[in-house]
Amino acid sequence: MKIETIKKKLKEARASQRELRREIAKLRQLMLDAGENPDAREIDLTARNKRIYMQRIGGQRIAEIAREYKLSTTTVRNICHRVDEAIEGRGYHYEKYKDTLNYK
Repeated sequence: MKIETIKKKLKEARASQRELRREIAKLRQLMLDAGENPDAREIDLTARNKRIYMQRIGGQRIAEIAREYKLSTTTVRNICHRVDEAIEGRGYHYEKYKDTLNYK
């Protein structure tokens, strides 16, 4: 590829990037205006994660759960922490996942 072609493509890519950044900024502001944190992590409440959480609040040790699901203890701890945040209303996705209250 010729250097002139590369320069032209780079200039086009940078222009596209600026447009995308402006669009992202607008969307982020709309979410902030609606009271949502646009940078909040999604809480993954799959059936597996709900089972993990139920086992943990049922008294099972994190290490046992991790072995059962072939996960690290850190992953199990993070799953339980995120579900706790959603249940206690501290997480940004409380409304979306408030049905989890039924699992406590």
